[in-house]
Amino acid sequence: MKATKWTTRVLQTPADHPFVSGIPQPGTREFVTLELDTDEGIQGIGITFFGGPLTGALRSAVDSLCELVIGEDPTQVEAVVDKLRLAASGAGPEGIFTLALSAIDMAMWDIKGKALNQSVCSLLGGHRDRVVTYASGALMRPFNLEFMADMAPKLVGDGFPTR
Repeated sequence: MKATKWTTRVLQTPADHPFVSGIPQPGTREFVTLELDTDEGIQGIGITFFGGPLTGALRSAVDSLCELVIGEDPTQVEAVVDKLRLAASGAGPEGIFTLALSAIDMAMWDIKGKALNQSVCSLLGGHRDRVVTYASGALMRPFNLEFMADMAPKLVGDGFPTR
């Protein structure tokens, strides 16, 4: 199987809570979506999010990395990811490279699951009865203190641990 083409789009959705920062933020979120196609007619879907004014840069990063995926076997997820990490010349485990890579990684796992007629959950080790969760995403955004003070007890009430 070979990756043959890709399509990226920017998807804008309503925001649950607008960001608070020095730059006015719209009441929307922009996601970069990826459709990765193969020569066997299987399409994998991936999505990533950066937020703010760098959504276009994130889309460009996904497009640039996808150029390196064309002709590769997307069911060989780890090998393709290694190739992309090497091409990034030690970009490190965070930042826009990793966000772009996450959409491609997701799309390749989707392709692999479809090709093998298995859920991605099964490919990654199967379901679990419990998963420890955390809610740092709701608190690490640049929200004002009043919002965070309101949100913290609600998250605890929803069952998120405080440790």
